Amino acid sequence: MNRRSDWRWVVPGAMAAIAVYLCYLLAKPYLPAIVGASVLAVLLAPLHTRLRKSLRRKNLAALLATLLGVIVVVAPAVLLGWAAVDELRQIYTELNEQKMADGSWIAYLDRISTPVLERVSRWSGVEQEMIRKAVVERLQLTSAAMLRAATGTLGELTSSLVQIVIGFVTLFFFLRDGGGILEKASRLMPFSHDQWDSLLQQISGTIVANLYGVLAVGAAQGFLTGLGMWVAGVPSPVLWGLITMAASAIPVVGSGLVWGPAGLVLIASGHWVRGVLLWVWGAAAVSMLDNIVRPMVVSGRAHLNPLLVFFSLLGGVTVFGFIGVFLGPVILSLAAALLSMLAEGDFGKRRAEVIVEGGLTRTDGTVGDS
Repeated sequence: MNRRSDWRWVVPGAMAAIAVYLCYLLAKPYLPAIVGASVLAVLLAPLHTRLRKSLRRKNLAALLATLLGVIVVVAPAVLLGWAAVDELRQIYTELNEQKMADGSWIAYLDRISTPVLERVSRWSGVEQEMIRKAVVERLQLTSAAMLRAATGTLGELTSSLVQIVIGFVTLFFFLRDGGGILEKASRLMPFSHDQWDSLLQQISGTIVANLYGVLAVGAAQGFLTGLGMWVAGVPSPVLWGLITMAASAIPVVGSGLVWGPAGLVLIASGHWVRGVLLWVWGAAAVSMLDNIVRPMVVSGRAHLNPLLVFFSLLGGVTVFGFIGVFLGPVILSLAAALLSMLAEGDFGKRRAEVIVEGGLTRTDGTVGDS
């Protein structure tokens, strides 16, 4: 291809790059929904294929597979949420009864904290009243932060519901039109058919492996949290273990959303030792599993180095937030696959095939102007 024809691709290529970037900006607010739909599409693809072959109606097959996705994802979350709210209501009632026995929350907290403050004062040599004042100030700051967080909860919930609705709508179209989208994308890529198929299998395999990692971590953290709750005497340890399984998928905080408040409730109930021990158990045993089990599971099934998977999970969450749990390993897997293909050196052959299909070939078989 001569220099003049090279320049013909500059303006269209630049316009295409700008258009793709603008499309990314349009889709960016809805990336969690798109990524979630992509994950579910990969998982539901075999079922959707069977439904499409048996029903021979692509819209109905995609709709049934999407409804199954709604049932699998939404129904357990609603049931667990309802059970958790009911259990929290009972805990609040018990604490309120204890508070009423003392006349007020301040009097109740003062009564249960006095023995601990006396021990701390004797150990540290600091006056008990100074320690009490410092604790009260910290509690005031914490309560203010919790109030601000609670104020923003409604907005976050509304945003999450919007993302969920958009995600399932996107899932329907991914299932219905996913094959055609991938086929059109393959025509733009300088890959052979085998390379393209291998790339798609690598990405889908990483998504499935990451899901296995999420499930493995959730099961382990749920079991250990339930065990800790049972030993600490928290009511309904099995329920809280199941809730921990769901919460473990949330980056950074994860299982801490369950054992953290549980320890606080124990302390507020006057069970200081059990509450602190539950915190130690949650931080040292439960939370650490996420950094060990998930990289091992993902690396084993996706054939990636565990250390690289570990950093891809941390970096993915840092850069992309919650969806980085899936995007991080997928990006790592994509980079590894592309580097492997570059080492094989077969891109040029595929590029020549693409250009020949477009009519740009020389009579001697080399690529150039026709």
